[in-house]
Amino acid sequence: MNSSLTNFLDSEGCYKRTNLHAVEQALTRLNVTPHALFIKFYESYEGPFGSDFIGFILSDIVEGGETTIVNDTEYFRENESFRFSKEHLVISDMCGYAVLVYDCGTDAVYNVDFEGGSDRLKEGSLEPQWPSFEAFLDFYFLGIQDAE
Repeated sequence: MNSSLTNFLDSEGCYKRTNLHAVEQALTRLNVTPHALFIKFYESYEGPFGSDFIGFILSDIVEGGETTIVNDTEYFRENESFRFSKEHLVISDMCGYAVLVYDCGTDAVYNVDFEGGSDRLKEGSLEPQWPSFEAFLDFYFLGIQDAE
């Protein structure tokens, strides 16, 4: 994570993760190994998180009531209408009949609507909104849009 993002998150105080072991348990339960920055972010900080730059609420991996990455990902994997792959983690609440999805294999983040976007995600034709989790975090918290 870049220092601007780390400084911002650290200045918020309430974001410090207190239950590191729960993150490892969540990843084991989901049977995934995300890129190192994704793991570091959730081992360091707990949410849910709001943004001044996008309407989605970024979910915590294990905390936050019913809306967690674990709960939502399991729902979208098991629901006949969606059947998301093992590599896809639902990282946000539903906003405007869409969710944010992190791809553990590519490190990309997708804005997935349910008016064709989920089908394109499954078939591999949906373009990511952000090329990496780091680019997503920079936009989500700081409003920095990647120049790519």
